[in-house]
Amino acid sequence: MTHGAPDNYQVNPRPTTFTLQDDAELAERLGATPSLDRLGNVIFIDEFEDGLNKWNTEVDAATTIIDESGKWSMHGGWSVKINIPADADAYAKMYRALPYPTLSKIGLESNGTSDEHLSELISYLTFYTGSHKVTYGIKADIPGGNIYYLNEYNLWTLFLSGVSIYYASGIFHRGKFIADLPNLRYDRYSIATGTWSLKDKKPYVWPDYTLAHMYLEAYAKGSASGIIEVYLDSFIITQNEP
Repeated sequence: MTHGAPDNYQVNPRPTTFTLQDDAELAERLGATPSLDRLGNVIFIDEFEDGLNKWNTEVDAATTIIDESGKWSMHGGWSVKINIPADADAYAKMYRALPYPTLSKIGLESNGTSDEHLSELISYLTFYTGSHKVTYGIKADIPGGNIYYLNEYNLWTLFLSGVSIYYASGIFHRGKFIADLPNLRYDRYSIATGTWSLKDKKPYVWPDYTLAHMYLEAYAKGSASGIIEVYLDSFIITQNEP
């Protein structure tokens, strides 16, 4: 792009290298990846520009919908809409496999809306090492305002309570947890209101000889109180977290 001119301005060679201050013009037009703390190096990001083509989905009710939508987005032009009927047993799940990463502290950030009838929202990050599977998970109990981590016994353990989640159309919330993969520990959990240490907490580890890879899963659970409509804007995975 010729400095200071539109993309379709002339085709002859023109200077394109300028100071950092001038590069802000291009950065502003491209926008910035929405991130809670901008720590770590991004190794994966999905803002659903390719819809759900890279994802597998699972529902347990004929009226549950997981689909790309342009109604709301935190950044960019799309999000994934999830509709769940008024049923305490209804759920929606989306998941995908990724290559096994270089050992470091790995972060998983998700951005989405909430709903007054949403019961649970869960994010899992599982690492298949070739001999074991190591699963890290965070569960948000929306009505109760409680946050849990998945412990070494595959049980949900409360570590944060009194979290108030605002329900409004188009209002997105961010959450991020850090998995200390080399030491098989959690590290921390962050939301907009703060960061909490999980350094002494262990993930669930179980023998498994599946070929090495990483597995990302998001899960939303309904309730009998009403129909749920939530939007997931993006998933970001980082490595080399401090």
